[in-house]
Amino acid sequence: MTISLYEQREMVSGQSYEDTSHTLSGRQNEQPAWHSIATAIARRFHQICAAKTAELVRPAGLTPLQYGALLHLNKTTGKPSIEQNALAERINVDRNTASLLVDQLVRKGLVERQVNGADRRARLLRLTSEGEDLYATLSGTPQSQ
Repeated sequence: MTISLYEQREMVSGQSYEDTSHTLSGRQNEQPAWHSIATAIARRFHQICAAKTAELVRPAGLTPLQYGALLHLNKTTGKPSIEQNALAERINVDRNTASLLVDQLVRKGLVERQVNGADRRARLLRLTSEGEDLYATLSGTPQSQ
């Protein structure tokens, strides 16, 4: 059974959409019902942010998730030399997705893997100079030396 946003709002507020769709002046309110449901607003905000990010990073040949990895690995605002599992946690993806993502960025020449001296099985991730330059260009942040 599917419940519409209008029905969800009625269940939460106890009022029907028709009861709350008028302003003080008596005119119809132009806003859809979902504008008063916090989860719907948050979801829509996420969609707008993801679309805008995709629009900004597409010319550089990146996806929003790849840009997110650059954000977490750069020297200026991120934490370079973290393990792949830590990156997965930071960008909220599973280990397999993080592995595929890092492989893509390594092939593009933006990320490099280094052996972790403390645990030779683990690899530390950091941006290459090309990756740092691209991140600085996309984010508009000056590079730290």
